[in-house]
Amino acid sequence: MAEELQAARDRVVQVLDGARFLHTWAFEYTPASSQDLDWSYLDKVRRAAFVFWLVGTSTTEPVEREIAEAISAQRRLIIMLLPASTRDERTTRLIEQARSHAKYREPADLDQLAVEIDLAVSDEINRALQDLPGMGRIARLDERGRASRARCVERWQAAGVELAQALDLANDMSVGVAPALALPSDDRPLVILRGEVGIGKSLAAERYHQAAIAAQLSDTTQAVPVYVRARDATAGLADTVVEAAEGLGDPRQQGAAVILDGADEPGVGAAADLLRQARELARTWPSTHILMTSRPVSPLTGTQEAFDLPRLTAEAARDLVGAAAGFEITLGQQAGWSENLREAIELPLFAVLLGTSLRRSGGQMPTSRAELLRSLVEAGVGRVKSDARPLLRRLAVLSLRRSGGPVPEAEVTAPHELVDLEETRLVVARDRTVTFPLIVIAQWFAAESLIGGEPTVSELVNDPGNLEDWRYPLAIVAGTYAHDHVTALIGPLAEAHPGFASQIIEEGLAKWSNAEDVLPPDGNECGRRVRETTEHWIAGLGDLASRIAPVGADGSLLPTGAHVSGHWLTTGWYAGTEQHPAVTRLPHGLHGFLATNDPKAHEWIAVRGARPGPQAAWAWRWSFEQLRDALGAMPGVACG
Repeated sequence: MAEELQAARDRVVQVLDGARFLHTWAFEYTPASSQDLDWSYLDKVRRAAFVFWLVGTSTTEPVEREIAEAISAQRRLIIMLLPASTRDERTTRLIEQARSHAKYREPADLDQLAVEIDLAVSDEINRALQDLPGMGRIARLDERGRASRARCVERWQAAGVELAQALDLANDMSVGVAPALALPSDDRPLVILRGEVGIGKSLAAERYHQAAIAAQLSDTTQAVPVYVRARDATAGLADTVVEAAEGLGDPRQQGAAVILDGADEPGVGAAADLLRQARELARTWPSTHILMTSRPVSPLTGTQEAFDLPRLTAEAARDLVGAAAGFEITLGQQAGWSENLREAIELPLFAVLLGTSLRRSGGQMPTSRAELLRSLVEAGVGRVKSDARPLLRRLAVLSLRRSGGPVPEAEVTAPHELVDLEETRLVVARDRTVTFPLIVIAQWFAAESLIGGEPTVSELVNDPGNLEDWRYPLAIVAGTYAHDHVTALIGPLAEAHPGFASQIIEEGLAKWSNAEDVLPPDGNECGRRVRETTEHWIAGLGDLASRIAPVGADGSLLPTGAHVSGHWLTTGWYAGTEQHPAVTRLPHGLHGFLATNDPKAHEWIAVRGARPGPQAAWAWRWSFEQLRDALGAMPGVACG
């Protein structure tokens, strides 16, 4: 073990010596000094930017004192647990004491140790340099470049990519670059890069930011590179950019290359205001280019600055899946995947998720984006011996209430539980805060929390100003949970905010399918579900219900008829004079290919047939589409 420990020390020194702005000091190489021995050793700990502890099978008393001093002096402590079958009592005790004050990793070998050290150095330099006054321009640019690279690595690791590969991807500047038409230029100084979750907006923005840093490193007259999260700029974009550019130049004089990431996150109203400020900035400051990223939201839809980031081609998606899986994916294999899966991997995030899932499972195939995320989440939770799910759900709710931003550690977990949270690799802890690098993972756990009753549906209904924060978690619920669970949440929303609820249903049932078609329940159950969901929509429609909904003269819902044949469901509404139960069997012939000869067939209205599909909450879309079609059939009304 002594030889391995020495080799590990040498590798750490080698990596640290290659880092700019660092002077490496190893305790075993302490030079002669007139100082007291204790002071000469521990003074280095007290003054260190950060301290590495390489943990073997045993720990000497001096090392124990050094680690205690690092904790006492609040130094940044990084623990690397070297492979060992056993560790002595002192070592085990010291690890437990240090867990709440440090981050630690368990590299499998020396090569993995070098990778872990490299990543840790990047992260810690970012933090250490922030504390140093009077940093030079080069140091500040280096800090920003390292921070951007670290954000890329964190996102790939959160998607299940191994650390070494994540570092390779981060260092490959060709990965994730947006088309030239999608980037700002002198002719088009403001661009809004739009797309759904997972299409690669943030990575494209990071690449643009890294290119701007490289330009300023080579030419001080180039625009100042600035990265801003939209949620941090709501008090004023210009002031935020000036503050972020400190030490790099005056953006009001030499211009700025600004990234405004997540413009939709602070809410619809804030997005519209940020767009107004960005337009003003791009027109006022010289040589200023601004790249905003956003999911599709109304204030940023249809604007002349908007550019929709294209999906991957089938070939590009196949190559990305193979790169993440570690083996080639053939055209024949891709052709055999489900339609849902082939559609999902057109988004880079889900292509990476499929590759990492195939690598973990040895070839077992998920069938949809929902299963891809579930596989990632289960792998992350499975890395921890304790149950990390409650903490992850809590973090997700608190983060979404901050527009997806970081949450103070103390609001999420006790210090001794933070290590478990980090070990899932789904979250990142930094500067006493915790966050999800991938917002879609936060949305997944927020959906779990919604099903568990936090926040309650009444809280959602009574807080329309913050409903937008819950759009995607609600869509995940609609697409992946049982009918009764979905109805408990969407029902009250449909009654209070029918427009918003309809968007949730369209989003959730279009994109979060769990599998290929499955047989629907029997006719009575299908009729019950269609009737139940229609009643919620009617309650939200108010006076409009009497014009487009299947209701009688007294405003009550007409009897519902349903028939199931294999995958095919037919429903209708009885408008005749006979008495029928609320849910009944649709007469024979109305659900066949030939028109019925029954003279009372005309008493059944709004007869509709289709395959309900695989999702348990299909009835919500069924009833919504029927009402939407009725509205579109009204004279002078067009529905999209």
